Amino acid sequence: MAALQPTKENPLSRLLAATGNNLAATLEERPTRTAEEDELMHAKECLAICEKSSADAGELFFAHEALAKAHLIARELDVAKVAFERMTDLLPRIEDPEFRSFCEAELGKLSQTLKGP
Repeated sequence: MAALQPTKENPLSRLLAATGNNLAATLEERPTRTAEEDELMHAKECLAICEKSSADAGELFFAHEALAKAHLIARELDVAKVAFERMTDLLPRIEDPEFRSFCEAELGKLSQTLKGP
């Protein structure tokens, strides 16, 4: 599977950012939200900001980590796995070897969480 490159020109990236932004706006307008909805809204806002500002691979990596964890909190395992896959795709693009190593460790922790008990 080819890695999805989060660029302004990529229609899938634009769709993901627009959808995340629209969902966040909808959730923000609700009079009451659950903690899970708050987590998801903030993670989607983070990712949208990173994509809009052409953030580097490391920033995008952690935006997707926040999204994966928010989906785990909401018990949306399949969607959390998609964010995990994006993190995996972004890892080789992180230039600094020490930072990439740190990210690999975080990816490993999330992998264990996704596997469950």
